[in-house]
Amino acid sequence: MNRELLEKPFDRDQIKRREGNFGKMLDYVEGHSIIQRLNDAFESNWSFAILKHEIVKETDEVVVIGELSAGGIVIHDDINSYA
Repeated sequence: MNRELLEKPFDRDQIKRREGNFGKMLDYVEGHSIIQRLNDAFESNWSFAILKHEIVKETDEVVVIGELSAGGIVIHDDINSYA
């Protein structure tokens, strides 16, 4: 594992912006940039699994619970909401 690469901030040109709910601007990094970073840091020995997802019609959101693993070890569990 290359921890230094994982902790390195993304370049400014890799950080994109889009409008979210209620006109709020959101910063994000495109999936292909994250995948490349993980491939480089873990020598392609990583996986991501969606454990659960739910569509919330009242707020027009999708809630996802995911798990990132590398080398057979769970690195990060997270809950995200997308509108």
